[in-house]
Amino acid sequence: MHSLIAELSAVPDPRARKGRCFSLASLLALAVCAMTPAGHDSLTAAAEWCQRATHQELATFELPYNIFTSRYRVPSEKTLRRVLGLLDPAEVSAAGFAYLRPLLEHAARTPHGPRTPDGLIEREQRRAHRRDTDQDPPEPHRQALAVDGMNRP
Repeated sequence: MHSLIAELSAVPDPRARKGRCFSLASLLALAVCAMTPAGHDSLTAAAEWCQRATHQELATFELPYNIFTSRYRVPSEKTLRRVLGLLDPAEVSAAGFAYLRPLLEHAARTPHGPRTPDGLIEREQRRAHRRDTDQDPPEPHRQALAVDGMNRP
């Protein structure tokens, strides 16, 4: 989570310094996490997800903490809409791809599928075993006589 917030902090904040309660990176990370894995498709649902989030989940977003109520301050739907409406989509996309690039490169280098002790991929191991044993295909099912007297395969 911290690397996502670090990458999203590269997006310039168009808001005035006076009156900011939440960092832009925290708001963007909240929106991404509320909409992506949780499956929400609207800012209303994302704001509701933020309200239902646990104390530990909110701590990862570096939100302001209120020592009197012992709770993290959560942005409202209006705040999310207003801030996300001010942003340049190209800058947000660039920051998102900067976060995803190392993950995608790592996934491309890592072979997929479980591996055997020999280091081969399991499916290839099974194919090699079938090829080596040269098994004949199973015999087709015999014709059977049904109760009504008709032959069926």
